[in-house]
Amino acid sequence: MNSNSFSWARMWALTCRNAAENKRRLLMSAGVVFGLVLLIFILISKSFAGDYGDSVLGRAWGVMMAFISLSAIAMQLSGSLTFSSYNSKARRISCMMLPAAQSEKFLSNIALYIVAGNIVLLLCMVLADCISAAIFGIAPAISQIPFKEITASGRSLEICAAMGLAWLWVGLFAQSLYVVGSALWPKYSFAKTFVALLSIQIILPIILPLDLAGSALHAFMNIFKGLSATGMHIAGWSLIACLYIILACVYVAAWQIFKRTQVIQRFKMK
Repeated sequence: MNSNSFSWARMWALTCRNAAENKRRLLMSAGVVFGLVLLIFILISKSFAGDYGDSVLGRAWGVMMAFISLSAIAMQLSGSLTFSSYNSKARRISCMMLPAAQSEKFLSNIALYIVAGNIVLLLCMVLADCISAAIFGIAPAISQIPFKEITASGRSLEICAAMGLAWLWVGLFAQSLYVVGSALWPKYSFAKTFVALLSIQIILPIILPLDLAGSALHAFMNIFKGLSATGMHIAGWSLIACLYIILACVYVAAWQIFKRTQVIQRFKMK
């Protein structure tokens, strides 16, 4: 078996191994997330269960705001746990001795904590919404999505798709920063990454004055003025494409940090 070449089968086997080894922690984390989300959704549903106002739309708005906030926090936490299996010397040695390529180890953690984690988070949100709505006899928030209006025309469908991709990018980009932090600091990753990002937010306005940043942003927005409908269409989707390219670059940076860390750890073991 050549552990230097990438194998999808070996990566899948490694992902299953990681899931089996961390089954208790993963199940407990999913249970805590679901319980917390269900409790918050029940409290929101209870506040709109009276006879005053439009309880269905009011609850749907409250659930949507809670969904955005809770998803952002949960995604950042899952990002910080991506390489938590390397948070001690013994666990690092155990992981490095596995007969698998570094790319397989990297992608197996991404598949387990990012891809599967985000899917489980979405399922927890939808299930908690349905259960909390059923308790108080209110229609779930997911049923209030105006699918008919969204699909009424190609233009409305395009606008909703663009907005959805933009909001999705915000969550994925924030999560990707914590993935980088996890690759750089496997131990206490969330706290260290949070402090690092907070420091950047404090220092950046000093290095880059806000008036210059505002002028640059204003000049950038002027590019879109005077464009035709076709030009706006192309510019909008090009901007979304650029955002996802940036997201991909962040994951490439995480891969480079992970690979460099593995080389350093192997050197220390000699």
